[in-house]
Amino acid sequence: MSITELYFYAFAMFILFLTPGPVWVVLLARIFSNGWSGGLPLACGVIIADFTWSFLAVISISSISEAIPSITKTLTWVAAGFFLYLAIKLWLKPSYDLNNIKLSKVSSKLKFNSIYLESFVTGLLVNFSNPKAILFYISIMPGFFVLNQLTNTDAVIIASISALVPFIGNIILIALVSPVRQLMQSPSAQKKLNQISSILLLIVAVMILVL
Repeated sequence: MSITELYFYAFAMFILFLTPGPVWVVLLARIFSNGWSGGLPLACGVIIADFTWSFLAVISISSISEAIPSITKTLTWVAAGFFLYLAIKLWLKPSYDLNNIKLSKVSSKLKFNSIYLESFVTGLLVNFSNPKAILFYISIMPGFFVLNQLTNTDAVIIASISALVPFIGNIILIALVSPVRQLMQSPSAQKKLNQISSILLLIVAVMILVL
């Protein structure tokens, strides 16, 4: 596994982070209601789930590739096709309506331990309750790594990147809550972000096949 592969994978994970999804919505709801005390523990719960799913995906797909070496090229095409699918889906995706999300902050009189634990568990459940997450990682990883040559250490590194990139993004999201709120309440701004991310996902799909 090379540094170039890791950089390319980290870049792809960052682009995927830029696509607003369920974690964005849940995280923003917590931030708007409880600020850092709600957003940070939720992000910590998400990072644990991201690491777990991605690590299991690396181990699973590596075992398959090692047992059936001829499947590697097919999996690479599957990864490129999946990014193409995500690009098209994102381009056509409607904007989120956050009108039903409570935007006002809850009084700071709430017990810290209570909101911290509640937010942390919520972050865990957002990802752990979605078994499709491991299928997502299994679909994209063959486009970046020679899976039948990966070691357990490589698996930990890849899983760490899978978890840390969105975690850092979530921390930035929490810190920039005001402009992010404006973005998520503007359908035109959301559409523009989706289109930019869609183009970048398309570029990733092409790079997977070319590199």
